[in-house]
Amino acid sequence: MVAASAGQIEIGGSATGLSSNYILQGAGAVCAAGPGLCVAGSTTGWAERNYDNILFSGATNTSGTVTPSPFPGYTQSGGEPTNSSLTDSKGNTFAMVSDGANSSSNASNNYWASTNTNGKADSITVPIGISGVSDVWTMMDNEWGSLGLNDTSVTFNFGTTSNQLSGYTSITVNLLDTNNTGLNGDMRAALACSAVTTTTCNSTTNPDGTLAQGNVVDGVTINTGVAYNTFLYTGANPAGFYAGTQGKLKLDSEQFVFNNPSLLSDYLVSMTITENFSMTPAAAVTNGASFASETALSAIDVDTVTATPEPTTILLLLSGLGGFAFLRFRRA
Repeated sequence: MVAASAGQIEIGGSATGLSSNYILQGAGAVCAAGPGLCVAGSTTGWAERNYDNILFSGATNTSGTVTPSPFPGYTQSGGEPTNSSLTDSKGNTFAMVSDGANSSSNASNNYWASTNTNGKADSITVPIGISGVSDVWTMMDNEWGSLGLNDTSVTFNFGTTSNQLSGYTSITVNLLDTNNTGLNGDMRAALACSAVTTTTCNSTTNPDGTLAQGNVVDGVTINTGVAYNTFLYTGANPAGFYAGTQGKLKLDSEQFVFNNPSLLSDYLVSMTITENFSMTPAAAVTNGASFASETALSAIDVDTVTATPEPTTILLLLSGLGGFAFLRFRRA
């Protein structure tokens, strides 16, 4: 069998992306496999966060008057409008989270983040329910990370039905944080710091190096792209995690290409993203830890293919049909 491209699917739908209702498969949640045909995901230990408050930490440009605007329609407060999207350097369009605003701060919910502060693993599971998956794109970054370590892992759960509950064929990809010495990392921080003023934002602790291409982890090829990388900032909020720093804001995307063709006949039931060392900078100081780490997930896209017969199979099929026609002719 050979595979033909069948298109890209924005998980959660183009209108609201990875909303809480979609992940938990609440009322009216749109599952690609059909209503009720996806497993319910889990957000335990993760919560929706705001780019400006955490990832960008109140950054402004050098004049101090312009704030980041990573995608059309982006708003810091009140909730993102529906159908907000961002296209990365590889040409993939991601549906951004449009899930209202934080009830206490009115800050727009832009992405999902691990929230535990105990330095332990912390996972979010997203239902997929799609068959014939050739590769997956995530829009994902480190809020804070550590050079050369494995702060984030992604597990792909394959099954024979779209809503299989157990007995998966699971593939876990442990992502390497770039160590800033070349094309050798799969995950980068959301800030590339050029001014060394805090322990969470400098060239020796912040994984903000170059993009990696073609890394193979557990049989999965990983290619990293840029989703947003145009804003030079300075004078971040004095009370923020990146107080007094300078640099560039960025959002990345990661492609996971499955090299095992047998997976095309299965369903990608769900994905689990795990932060392996969940701890904020404040908690790191309190607990005496040497580094902080949290994962930020903005969106997921899935590329699918359709299996078609090999040319020799088609020839045999046609030959068989011709034979049947000849027999019918002789009988007549």
